[in-house]
Amino acid sequence: MNRLGLSDPSSLNREQKDLYERYTEYTTTKYGDRFVYKLDDGRFIGPFGILLHTPEVGQHFLSLAQAMAKIPGLSPSSREVAILVVGAHTKAVYEETAHKQVSGFSKSELDDIERGVCPAEFDDEKKVVFACATELVERPGPLSQETWQRTVDVVGVQGTTAVVHFVGFYKYVSTILNGFDAQVP
Repeated sequence: MNRLGLSDPSSLNREQKDLYERYTEYTTTKYGDRFVYKLDDGRFIGPFGILLHTPEVGQHFLSLAQAMAKIPGLSPSSREVAILVVGAHTKAVYEETAHKQVSGFSKSELDDIERGVCPAEFDDEKKVVFACATELVERPGPLSQETWQRTVDVVGVQGTTAVVHFVGFYKYVSTILNGFDAQVP
């Protein structure tokens, strides 16, 4: 399910086992059964399965993911907009599949995002997050002052900061998913 192979829990070294337990607690609490992140035999897939191969990075990844959840300024659905824009741009299949399932958006909204079109049904917050995230993934160089200001006007500095962090974090997630060819079960 990825180029490194999936790690059987019984074959993990001590550092990997500790991380495996932390991942289990995190994913069970955060995601429950909303999408598949662990196979029935206990092997993690997606970014968690990949990062078990480099626990020194995987530990920090988990700490960053936990910190990301605490960033104020955006509703959970607006966070998903930023994440889905990244997924649509990078074509990271696992990320797109997982976040489509947890987003709560309609099929037509998800189809629009996939095509790079902002869904007309979105409120102002989601529309500005879509525009900001889209510019960050499509346009090289700094975010334009116009987009920065428009985003700040709608979601404030904290919300705009959150958009930038979520886009950056999920670009990293997408890069490792694509680099290691993470598949969906």
